[in-house]
Amino acid sequence: MSTPSFYAQIELLPDHLKQQVLDYIEFLLSREANGKPLQTEKSNKSETEQPKSRFSGRISSETASLLQQQLKEMRAEWH
Repeated sequence: MSTPSFYAQIELLPDHLKQQVLDYIEFLLSREANGKPLQTEKSNKSETEQPKSRFSGRISSETASLLQQQLKEMRAEWH
């Protein structure tokens, strides 16, 4: 999804849902910063099967800082 498309989808949400989206993004960023992979739903696969992939990567401190600044700016615009 492109960034403008993402922002357009967010703009369609009511304010209380925008706050929930922002809170979830901040949660994901904090989990990422702490090095904790996101939990996935358990499936009915056998215990011997290995997962097809694990968490694919991490963002740099600079990228995290930039995202945090953008989130603060978006939050200010929404209020």
